[in-house]
Amino acid sequence: NMKLVFSIAAQALLFLLLAGLSGSVDMDTLRKRFRAKKSVVFGVACQFLILPFLGFSAAKAFDLDPVYGIMLITVTSSPGGAYSNWWCSVCNADLALSIAMTTCSTILSCGLTPLNMLLYSYCAYGELLNFNFLKLVQPVLIAAVAIGCGLTVSRLYPKSRWIWNIVGNVCGVLLIALNVFVSSNDHPVWDKEPKFYACVSIPCLCSVVIALGLAKVSCRVPGPEAVAIAVEVCYQNTGLAMAIALSSFEEDDASKAAGVPLFYAALQVLVLPIFLLLAWKLDMTYAKRNEPLWRVIFISHQPKGSTEEASVIPAPSSVCSRSSKNSEEVQAANDVKEVDLEQGKGKQEEGPVKE
Repeated sequence: NMKLVFSIAAQALLFLLLAGLSGSVDMDTLRKRFRAKKSVVFGVACQFLILPFLGFSAAKAFDLDPVYGIMLITVTSSPGGAYSNWWCSVCNADLALSIAMTTCSTILSCGLTPLNMLLYSYCAYGELLNFNFLKLVQPVLIAAVAIGCGLTVSRLYPKSRWIWNIVGNVCGVLLIALNVFVSSNDHPVWDKEPKFYACVSIPCLCSVVIALGLAKVSCRVPGPEAVAIAVEVCYQNTGLAMAIALSSFEEDDASKAAGVPLFYAALQVLVLPIFLLLAWKLDMTYAKRNEPLWRVIFISHQPKGSTEEASVIPAPSSVCSRSSKNSEEVQAANDVKEVDLEQGKGKQEEGPVKE
């Protein structure tokens, strides 16, 4: 049964994606960011309130087909996309806050994602459609277990974080490729009606503007934190939504529904770079707006004590001892020079007295 094979593959890739990226997180940095409760609580609240309502409103306003509408509500109710951390890192938003929000939202999604889906799907279509909510909860629980395993590995084996980061990124790409294959069999994403693209685009675009405005005006957080909140609210866990599509719908409907998270994922890749470049030019990131673009992208501007400290590779002991020995020699030479200068100055002062 191909549906069973695709479902198992999607769940396995989702587990490895979240476990891998969670295993690359520095635990000390994560704890520090969790202590800044205001930004984390505000950001997570926006994730579960703003975007699900936007998804419901768009599906209702455009009168989407129930399969597309339910899937759009599922996508907008699935925060915690792992690549949001990557975007915040590359474009110098607050990376530690991004990681903290991703962790919280993915764990909370065990209860709030099914709740939002149940509420908004009933409000949009007047009845509960024929799919299994127990199967919907399954990938959410897998996500929670994966994050727990990843953070445990990060704590026990900190030197292996870079390996887990690679594993997570590779599995994310494979999960998207699997969804492309499933969606393009019978219902390719490029042959939909115009209202499909407009309806899926509106929540993505509006969420960035609304979250950024609320973060700056009502919560009054610094620019880099506001940008990170906007990225997290916009960026959804399309991998989780893909797994839900494959496990919750019948085979034909699953192929049809998978087009929604696929198009939303492509839209994120287009919208977020533009938004982050504008934020940089408006001096809302850690990078200065007059810096060259290559420095902004390739050089970390995260503040001291943030996540980048975890990526610093300590020098070997031999190199450290050699450098400390060299520094001692230089200091000794400088002391000798200072003594000579003082003696020379003293002789110059004694000269006129003798005369």
